[in-house]
Amino acid sequence: FEDAQNLTSIRIRSDVLGRNIGIYDPATKTYSQAAFQGNTFNLPLLSTIEIVSTSKLLRGTFFNTSGAPNLVTLYSPSSGWGLDVPNGAPIPSFGSNPNLVNVNLSGNNFSGNIVLTGASKLQQFYANSNIIQGVDLNNFSGLGALQYFIVSNNQMSGQFPNFSVAAPNIQYISFANNLYGTAGATAPFTPGLFDQCTRLRSIDLSNNSMNSGTVDDILLEMVSNYNNAPRTGVVVNLQGNAAPSSVI
Repeated sequence: FEDAQNLTSIRIRSDVLGRNIGIYDPATKTYSQAAFQGNTFNLPLLSTIEIVSTSKLLRGTFFNTSGAPNLVTLYSPSSGWGLDVPNGAPIPSFGSNPNLVNVNLSGNNFSGNIVLTGASKLQQFYANSNIIQGVDLNNFSGLGALQYFIVSNNQMSGQFPNFSVAAPNIQYISFANNLYGTAGATAPFTPGLFDQCTRLRSIDLSNNSMNSGTVDDILLEMVSNYNNAPRTGVVVNLQGNAAPSSVI
């Protein structure tokens, strides 16, 4: 595509995608990594990338998006990225994509830590159902437009990001089915991470390993959040963790 410097959109979808851009092993009759895996392309006007292999044949590492500074939409869910890479493919960082609005990389085999800094236009980030280990807390800031942050069904532990500072306009958060609160790991919660998120509609922290003290603290945080912006209909899901104490 690099000869097409005015290209603004790439949309490819097929149940056999991988036959032409992957590597075929005639002995096993299988397709593995994409031929462009790990590369950087230079398409300065590109705003949309939609690449979907419905049979999950794109099994290599993801390409580097730094050559597309005007990228707005990145959509490649359930396409097999990282399935043939030991320990999964590193989830891309987007420090060179300040115009991103929508990212959906769910249902693949991405690993590592999520890095999101200065993506001031980002509204939706979906990376659920991968094998991601956590969020880089030092590189999670300047996300004033972020509304959806969905990273359920991963292997994440450590501490939840400070949404009050980094993404105060967040509406939907899901860290469900992760490893937050696992014995020996960093305490997942400190007061103040959510209390200023006054547009919050749903927070799903279910099926982690948080103890009663952490659950108590989060529930008290939700009271503080409500007091900062009284409203009805907010869903807080803490099932699958320890029960709150009798005091709470």
